[in-house]
Amino acid sequence: MLLAALGIAVTIFGVAVPFFLTRKQRQDYSDQLKTIKAHEAEMTKMRSKLEELLAQAEQSLQRTHAAQRGAEDGLAHIKAVVASINAVDVEPGTEQARKVQSAMQDAAAKIELLPLHERLRLNALDAQARNDWHTALSLWQQRLQLMPNDGETALAFGNACLRDASQQSNPDIQFAGELQALKSFTQAVQHLSGARLGDALHSQGDAMWTLGYRNKDTQMLKGAEQAYRSALQERTRERVPMSWAAIQSNLGNVLSVLGQQQGDAGLLQQSVDAYRSALQERTRERVPMDWASTQNNLGSVLRDLARLSSDESLEQRRYLHEAKGCLEGALVAFTAGTDCVKEKNCRQALTQVQELIEQRQAHEGE
Repeated sequence: MLLAALGIAVTIFGVAVPFFLTRKQRQDYSDQLKTIKAHEAEMTKMRSKLEELLAQAEQSLQRTHAAQRGAEDGLAHIKAVVASINAVDVEPGTEQARKVQSAMQDAAAKIELLPLHERLRLNALDAQARNDWHTALSLWQQRLQLMPNDGETALAFGNACLRDASQQSNPDIQFAGELQALKSFTQAVQHLSGARLGDALHSQGDAMWTLGYRNKDTQMLKGAEQAYRSALQERTRERVPMSWAAIQSNLGNVLSVLGQQQGDAGLLQQSVDAYRSALQERTRERVPMDWASTQNNLGSVLRDLARLSSDESLEQRRYLHEAKGCLEGALVAFTAGTDCVKEKNCRQALTQVQELIEQRQAHEGE
C-alpha cells in the first residue's frame, strides 16, 4: 500500500506497470504487451523486407534500361567499327589495331547484358538489314523456340522464311520454306490482334496465294481469299489506305484465278470490284507503277469477262472497251519504266483484246 501510495510501479517488458494491480491483472497486462511487441516486431520485419524488394526492383529496372540502351549502342558501335575496318587497312599489332579490338570487346560486352531472346531479335534485325535472310530465318526460329506464343516473332519468322525461299533455286527447298512460312503466319494469327493481326492475315494470304497459284490448288486459293477478306476488316482504308489497297489488289488476283479456273463470271466480277477499289488509292500520280500493274490486271479480267459474254451482247462491247483503255494506259507506264516482263504481258493482253474487238466487228458486219 505504501508503494502504491507513493506512485511506485514495476517495469515489465520495458513498460511501467502500476504496482497496485493484482498479480493476475499484471500477468494479463504483461501478455497483452508481449503480443503487441511481437506484432510490432513482425511489422518492422515486413517493412524492411518490402523496402529491400522495392530497392531490388528499381535496380533491376535500371539494369534493364541500361542493358537495352547498351545493346543498341553496342550494335551501332560494332557496325561503325566494321565499317572503319573495311574502309581503312589496319596493321596487326599497331596501336590502331589494339583500339579497334578494344572497341569491339566493349560493344560485345554491352550486347551480352541483354537476355538471349532480345539478343536474337537484335541480331535477326541486323541480318535482315544486310539482306541475309537465311541467317535472319535461323535467328527468328531460335527466338520462336524460346517464345512459342509470341505472335510478333512468329510473324517475323514467317516473313524471313518467305524471303529466304524466294532466293532458293531448288524448287523443293523453296516449297518447304513457303509451307513453313504459312505455318508460322497461322501461328501469328492466333496470338496477335488489331492492326498486327491484319498484317499476319495479309501475310498468311500471300503465302496461300503463292502456294495455290503455283500448284493450282483451289483450296489453298480459297484460303487466301478468306485471309485477305479478314485482313481487310483490320487494315481498313481509313487507317492504312495504301495497305488496304494492296490487300484489295491481292484479293483481286486470287478471285481472278479462281474465276478463270471455274469459268465463273461472278468471281471475275468480284475481282474487277477489288481492283477498282485498289485504284481508289493507287492513283497514277501517287504510285504510277502500282497503278499500272493494277490497271493491267483489271484489263485482263475484263477481257476474260468479255470472253464469257455473248458475242452480240452490249455487255461484251463494254467489257472490251474498258479492257482496251486499261491496258493501253498500263502499257504507256510500263514502256516508260524498266519492267520488260510486265510490258510484254501487257502487250500480249492488249493484242488479245484488239483481236476480240475485230472478231466482234466482223460478226456485226455479216
